Amino acid sequence: MPHKDYGKGVDLAAFKDKFDLAAFPGKDGPKCGQLLSDILGKPVNVGGNMAALHLLGANANIHPARIFGLWGDWDGKTPYAENPLFYETWDDKSAELAEGVSNERCAVWKEIVKRSSQGKDTDVPELKEYIFSLYGKQIADPSTTKGVFATNDGYKGFKCPMKEVEGGWVPDFKNRYFSEDFPDSFAIYKGLADLVDVSTPTIDRCFLWAQPYMEKEYITGEEGKAKLNGKDAGETKAPQSYGYATLEAFLG
Repeated sequence: MPHKDYGKGVDLAAFKDKFDLAAFPGKDGPKCGQLLSDILGKPVNVGGNMAALHLLGANANIHPARIFGLWGDWDGKTPYAENPLFYETWDDKSAELAEGVSNERCAVWKEIVKRSSQGKDTDVPELKEYIFSLYGKQIADPSTTKGVFATNDGYKGFKCPMKEVEGGWVPDFKNRYFSEDFPDSFAIYKGLADLVDVSTPTIDRCFLWAQPYMEKEYITGEEGKAKLNGKDAGETKAPQSYGYATLEAFLG
């Protein structure tokens, strides 16, 4: 949501059909969820613990996969002729990557449920299902992952995170889709995966592509075997940055 008048108002793209909530401690979730639902007048889904909220298919699933789909084969110097619409031009490659990230974060959640007995598998749905649950009738074609983005009225009008240069447009690696999404939320997927030893080759691919352009090192290693232990890993909001070395400690 872009600022319309800083500190006073924003341009709201769309209202969602439902909201998600997690509480700490988890036993307070149902009470908090009912209170929030009463305030908003919308359904509120309560996850089994805080990890459920961190693993939902929000921006962390959407943005890194899409920008890698857009520019994964960029040569690092040649400008693009235009800055396209981010969602309306969503393609099959981006959908495949987003589904890969979705499968991996859902696998992480299922392992957390298995090890902790907190929550249930359905607290963290796959991406297409999740986006449809949020936007419903605003989506013209909900049959595919590509469709829930490319035909979603709630996502219309957003340009790609690019900057104009001589000869065209190039990715803007200082944009929040990089500077915020990778360390602040995408890294949480990876950090939780490391806590439960779940392999994340698609997440790793996105990190390993973006890191050099961002001049950061969050993960090290090869796809499917990488770990969140790079020199800049401490800048992320992953559990490890706050001293949580085990799932048990993170869940309290």
